[in-house]
Amino acid sequence: MSVIAKALSLSKPYMTALVDKLLSEGLVSRIPDPQDRRVINITLTDHGREFLKEHKAFQETAIAEKIAELSGQELERLAGLARELKQLIIKLDSEVKQ
Repeated sequence: MSVIAKALSLSKPYMTALVDKLLSEGLVSRIPDPQDRRVINITLTDHGREFLKEHKAFQETAIAEKIAELSGQELERLAGLARELKQLIIKLDSEVKQ
């Protein structure tokens, strides 16, 4: 869980609480690493995968509906901002990897 917490910039106690909540909802499971007893792997359950699939479909539909309401000028602005965001993410990713 430490790796996940670090990747998401979350504290370990917060990550533990979050995983506990996901466990209680049946979305993830904890699996001890057979090679290293100190390591606990977190995996999605079948219910968790189904939840993500449904949530992703809902988000895609909601976003598509909102984008369809935008004017041409608003779409151009959104596309420009998306390009800027992509460049920022690429830059941050390369900084994190260093």
